[in-house]
Amino acid sequence: MHCHRPDGTIPALSDSDAGRYGELLELAADVLGREDLRWAATGGRAGTPPGARCVTFPDGGYHVQRSGWGDGDRAFADERFLIFDCGPIGDGGHGHYDLLSIEAAADGRPLVLDPGRFTYDEQTPNLRHWFKGTAAHNTVVVDGLDQTPYRRGKPRKGTFPRSLLVERRSAPGIDVVRGEARSTCYEAVHTRRVAFVADEYWVIEDRLAGREPHRYDLRFHLAPDACERVDVSERDGAHVVRAPGLALVIAGGGAPAIEPGWIAPDYGVKHRAPVISVVAGGAPDATFTTLLVPLADGAEVPRLVVHPAGEEGETTVEIEVAGVRDTVRWSEPGRPIELGPLRCRASVGWMRSDADGPLRVRAAGVGGGAVWAGWDRDRGMSAGREAEL
Repeated sequence: MHCHRPDGTIPALSDSDAGRYGELLELAADVLGREDLRWAATGGRAGTPPGARCVTFPDGGYHVQRSGWGDGDRAFADERFLIFDCGPIGDGGHGHYDLLSIEAAADGRPLVLDPGRFTYDEQTPNLRHWFKGTAAHNTVVVDGLDQTPYRRGKPRKGTFPRSLLVERRSAPGIDVVRGEARSTCYEAVHTRRVAFVADEYWVIEDRLAGREPHRYDLRFHLAPDACERVDVSERDGAHVVRAPGLALVIAGGGAPAIEPGWIAPDYGVKHRAPVISVVAGGAPDATFTTLLVPLADGAEVPRLVVHPAGEEGETTVEIEVAGVRDTVRWSEPGRPIELGPLRCRASVGWMRSDADGPLRVRAAGVGGGAVWAGWDRDRGMSAGREAEL
C-alpha cells in the first residue's frame, strides 16, 4: 500500500519491475476487512483513507514520505511521494548497490526514478552491471566505485556495505529522515538527510566525509520524457536543472552534466532517459544540498540559499518564491536551533513567512521526541507541546 506511487504503480527497486498491484490490494481489502487498502487500490474511489502518510519499515529499510491520499486539496494521483532506501543490500544476487537512493513522484508523474533491472545478461556491454551498479541510482558515487564490488551472484563475505537509519523526526509540515552508508570499497562515509517540507517539496542534504581526497558524484535519474527538454543554468550561486514537471536546485559541487541513461519499467524493455551528474572532488569532505521541487512548465524556480553548519552545528536552508520564504534549520540532536521568536532543542525546524499571512513555526525532535509548535504574530504560541520549547 505505502510503496505504491500516487499514479498506482510501484518503483522498480532492485530486481523488481514497475507493476500495478491494485487488484491484489483490493483482494486484501476483502479478505482482511481493510478499507484503507481498498482506498489505495481504487485511487480513493472507495474505502477510507489510510491513517499514515510518512511511514518507516525498519527491517527492509524503506522510508516513505507522502503528502496525502487524495483526501485533501490534491487529487489522489497528484500527491507528492518519495521513497528512501536506507536498508541492507541483501546477501543474494538480486539486491542493487543503491544505499541511500531515493525515488520521487508528484502531479501524476515521476520526478526521479530508479532505473530498474532490465536484464540478467552478462555479455558485453554488461548492462546487468550498469543497472545494478551504484551509478544507476539516485545517490552519491565515490571515486567511480560501486558500494560493493560487482559480481554475478551475491557479494563476497567481507565486502558488504552497511547502512543505517540515524534518525526520523516529524512535525506538522516537516518530516525528516537521515541515513548513513559505509562501504568497504572506500573510507568516506555518506550521510543523507531528506526533509519533506510543507507537503510540497524536498530538501536533500548529502554530506561526504573522508580522511583523504575523493571524487564525489551526486546523481539523479530523470524520467524518459526529460529527453525532450532538460536545461541547466545558474542562479544565485546554485545550479538549476529544469525538466518536465521538475526543478532541481543544487548547491555544492560543479556544474551539472547531462549523461545518457535508461529507465527499464519491465524486464527486457529500456527507454532512454537523462542522468544528472554533479561532481565535487579534490577534498576529503563535500556537501551537496538539493532542492527537489515539483514545478509546472513556466513556473518560477525557487531561490535556494544554504548557510553551512558553523561552530554551533546549525545548518540553515532558505527557499523563497513568489513572496513566500521558508527557512529550514537542523542541527545535531540536543543542540539548540533558532526559529524566529523561538529557540529550542530540536533536530529540525521549519519556519514560513510571507507579507500577509501569519508566521508559522514547526520543530521536531525536541527532547528526543516528535513535537511541534505554531506561532502567530497576533496570537503567540498555538497548538503543540509548548513546555518543551
